[in-house]
Amino acid sequence: MAPAVAPPIATTEPPRETAETRRLAIALAPAKGKPRPAAAAPDASHRFKPGERIRLQVTSSHDAHVYCYLQDELHRIVRFYPNRFSKSAQVRADKPLDIPGRMRFELVANHRNVTETVACFASDRDLMRELPAEVMGTDFEKLEVASLDDLSSVYVDFQVPETQLALVPKDQGLEGRSAAYAGRTFEGTV
Repeated sequence: MAPAVAPPIATTEPPRETAETRRLAIALAPAKGKPRPAAAAPDASHRFKPGERIRLQVTSSHDAHVYCYLQDELHRIVRFYPNRFSKSAQVRADKPLDIPGRMRFELVANHRNVTETVACFASDRDLMRELPAEVMGTDFEKLEVASLDDLSSVYVDFQVPETQLALVPKDQGLEGRSAAYAGRTFEGTV
C-alpha cells in the first residue's frame, strides 16, 4: 500500500510576504568587527583589492543554521562555515556571525583580480548529516559541485499560502529532485 499523500495545493495568487518572512544578510564588516552603517554597505559590484582581507558579518532575522561557501577564482567551491573552528552551524538572531571572527582562517581576495563569490544558506534545522557529501564535504576543501547555482538547488525553500497551511500535515513526507544531481531523489519532512 502506498503512503497517503496530501492532494496538490492549487492557488492563483502568489505567496505574500508577512512579518514572519525570514531574512539572511551578508555584509562587510570592518576589521574591528563592527558592522558598517547601511549607507556604507557596498553594492553587488564591490571589488576588493588583491590580497585584501575580507571580513563579513552574517545576520539572520530568526535563529537559523547557516552554511557558507566560497566560489574562488578557479571556480572551485569550498564550504567555510561551519568548520573545524566553529562546528555548530547555528546563528542566533540576536548575535550576528563574524567571519572569520575568532575562527583561525582568513578570506583573502585573490591576486588575479578575478571575481570570487560568497553564498550563505539558512535552515531552521541542522542539515550537516542530511545533505549529500558533495555539498557538505570537508571544510576548506573543494566540493564536487560545478557552481553555486548547483549548490543552491540543494537548499530548497518553498512557501505555502497561509490559507492553505492547514492542508499540509506536520510530518508530511516530501521528495525533491534537482538537475544538478540527476537520478537522485532527496527526501524531507514538513
